[in-house]
Amino acid sequence: MEREIQAMIDAHAAFFVTLDFAAISDWYAVPLAVYLGEDLQVCTTREEVMAGLTARVMIFRGQGVKRLVGSCAATDLPKSGSLRVWVQWDYDFGDRIEPCGSQVIYYCRRGGPRGLTIQMLQNTRMLMKDVPPDSHVEASAC
Repeated sequence: MEREIQAMIDAHAAFFVTLDFAAISDWYAVPLAVYLGEDLQVCTTREEVMAGLTARVMIFRGQGVKRLVGSCAATDLPKSGSLRVWVQWDYDFGDRIEPCGSQVIYYCRRGGPRGLTIQMLQNTRMLMKDVPPDSHVEASAC
């Protein structure tokens, strides 16, 4: 299981650089529930998932983030084939690292092409500096 979790983190870090959604598409179930703080949005198609992830990457890039460095902070024991994975994302600005820029809980189930399938995301911390009000941050969840 540890190998699958690290592969999930690595795939998402690579997506930040490449924007190759095909490389991470298999990680996601559709529909996908996404919590940004208390706000829930549901992505009902792969296209919505791709658009949301891409929009978030573009917001972070616009703030100067060059890459994300993820680490598994915790997991719970799988129960009925499901588990939660807490990931801490550090932001690499090139000249400095902002530790714990984001914390995300990935609600996963065992199985699927990658060994894990993400069914829901919960963003518990997001360091967003100077995000313009018209950037549709909330719309970028899906």
